[in-house]
Amino acid sequence: WISGRLNSIRVKGGSCFLVLRQNSFDTLQACFFKDKENPEQSAKMIKYLKTLTTESIVNIEGTVSCADVRSCSIQDAELAITRIH
Repeated sequence: WISGRLNSIRVKGGSCFLVLRQNSFDTLQACFFKDKENPEQSAKMIKYLKTLTTESIVNIEGTVSCADVRSCSIQDAELAITRIH
C-alpha cells in the first residue's frame, strides 16, 4: 500500500494515469489500464477514478514495475493499481 495526495490525473479511453505526491516533493506515477478479461469491472474502476479530485488523499495497492517516467521525481518506476481507497 502507498498513501499520498493526488497531484494530477489523466484519463484517456481505457487508461488512467495518476501522479501521487508525498512530502511535498516526492512524486510517483500510478496507472490503471482496462482489462480485456474483465471489462465491466475495469469500466467501473475508470469511472471511479474520474471522480477523484486533485489534492485528495488516496491509498493505493498495486504492483511496482520498472518504467521511464519523466514527469515525476521517481523516474524509474510506476505503480500498477489493483485497489484504491
